[in-house]
Amino acid sequence: LGKISVTDFKGKSLSDLQAWVSEVNKQGANLKVNSSPDYSDTVASGLIILQTPSSGDINPGSSIKASVSKGVGTVV
Repeated sequence: LGKISVTDFKGKSLSDLQAWVSEVNKQGANLKVNSSPDYSDTVASGLIILQTPSSGDINPGSSIKASVSKGVGTVV
């Protein structure tokens, strides 16, 4: 398997990204998703704020990092 063309899931759900990774992994891509929660004033809870990489080609076995919105943070 050669390089994999990354799809940008910014603004979509983590489950959408995981489903895509699952599909390409069936072809032997062996991609991994590392997600972390973060607050966002502009992105709804449960949606991806930032994805790295968000485009381009990656090697099989690479990791995709996703920052997932927890919604608006509380100011104390």
